Amino acid sequence: MDYTGPLPGADAGAKSTRQQIDGLLNTYIRGATDQVRKPWIRSAFVDNAGIIAFDEKWDIAFKLETHNHPSAIEPFGGANTGVGGVVRDILGVSARPIANTDVLCFGPHNCPKRNYPPERCTLAA
Repeated sequence: MDYTGPLPGADAGAKSTRQQIDGLLNTYIRGATDQVRKPWIRSAFVDNAGIIAFDEKWDIAFKLETHNHPSAIEPFGGANTGVGGVVRDILGVSARPIANTDVLCFGPHNCPKRNYPPERCTLAA
């Protein structure tokens, strides 16, 4: 994709520059990781879990699941896929899971029931 506008981090009124963006993930997130190239980064963006050096003997695999978490749309299955996806991807890089963390988020407490899909809504009116 071609983009003409300020370079990342520049003021909105900065001079426009034409850039080739090979997807936002590749250009900005993976691109920034590739630029860092620290020796303690063992694997990033190759498998579904990143691996960093912990010490001379051990490495640590990390995985974040950014979707499929409990919501009004999928309250139970979403929780299972969120944690399950993390464990699956840690095992996929031949690591052993030793801990899980999960973020629990809430929407506005006063959100009207009509804003949720009626076929799966379990919220009180």
